[in-house]
Amino acid sequence: MSNKYQRLCAGKRIVIANMRQAGKTQIEIAQAIGSTQASISKELSRNRGERGYRPAQAERLAIERKNQKRTRPKVMVGIIKDAVEARLRIKHSPDQISNSLILKGLKVSHETIYQHLADDRPL
Repeated sequence: MSNKYQRLCAGKRIVIANMRQAGKTQIEIAQAIGSTQASISKELSRNRGERGYRPAQAERLAIERKNQKRTRPKVMVGIIKDAVEARLRIKHSPDQISNSLILKGLKVSHETIYQHLADDRPL
């Protein structure tokens, strides 16, 4: 079992379907493919169709979900970026900047400001 999240590939979905058809438990399937029982449970419930779990259908559904995933817009753009950089020039901390912008109706986290600082750091 790995601690790092990985998407299931088509090959693992075939193994899941075959082991499921052979009557294996979710724990046995998880151990066989190096995953967790919770991941197998979620895979089986999320990708089950009218005729049960089928690997090709599961792969198609997973790809569709991945493609429909929204990406978050860049937080540090336009007037927010200008306001943050102006306050950084006068030596305000990221926490101070974040809190003061919230009062003006602009939202940016202190973590985003720290990341902005790290990105601008010369090597």
